[in-house]
Amino acid sequence: MNFRIFLMSLFFLSGFFSKAQLYVLKNTSSDSRSMKPVLFQDLPVLCDSFHTMLTRKDASSIKDFVPDVNYLKMTFDTLALDFRADQVIVKQQMILRGLQRDYRKIQKKLDALGIKFLKLGFDSISYRYGSDDNNNKYCYVTHHYSKRKNQFTISYIAIVLNDHWFVGDKLELKIVE
Repeated sequence: MNFRIFLMSLFFLSGFFSKAQLYVLKNTSSDSRSMKPVLFQDLPVLCDSFHTMLTRKDASSIKDFVPDVNYLKMTFDTLALDFRADQVIVKQQMILRGLQRDYRKIQKKLDALGIKFLKLGFDSISYRYGSDDNNNKYCYVTHHYSKRKNQFTISYIAIVLNDHWFVGDKLELKIVE
């Protein structure tokens, strides 16, 4: 009987003095389901968010304003357009890389002028809506900035895909004389 009590007390005491180890994954990447594309239903919200992104010097954050591959594929399926999966990927990458290239050009032009984007005074945004023969909607968006006596505009095309707005093409900086 004493031996049984001794073993039980030893068993319970070992639980108090032992430490459990927590297994930590070596690859701690975030869950892919949490990376959903950002969808903008209103154009002014897209423009404000895009203006905020422009103030950062990070060209990789443009991907939040471009439709991802799955969304483009879904859009092409909805419009009954016959695109292969590799063509959809190429189309999405062309849009993304083109906008990133244009953004880097804007940064280089501002650096050459000795102007920091954060120092530009934001004046207004103007919109010119339109649609093509296939009833696809788009908008020419122009952000107006000023610094001292100089006036600047940044313009781009915003497009509608399945009732959501995205930045499409032709991101450029112009100096207004």
